[in-house]
Amino acid sequence: MIAIPAGAYRLEGLRRPGWLLARTAVAWLVGNGIAFALRAFLFQNNVTWPFALTSIAFTGLFLLGWRACYLWWYNR
Repeated sequence: MIAIPAGAYRLEGLRRPGWLLARTAVAWLVGNGIAFALRAFLFQNNVTWPFALTSIAFTGLFLLGWRACYLWWYNR
């Protein structure tokens, strides 16, 4: 849900890959922050650094990687 207000799904981003990837990165980082806050609140414990770093790296790799591949395919 964070991607919609961040503008990560706008069609104009298909013509401006850097803009789209930047919007996607904002949504990705804000979404991870909200998820960690909810996890800490619901489970009443702190999020550990190894879990947080692994989660951020995994979601970033696949989200930004998939978007970059799609933009390359769309604009070729």
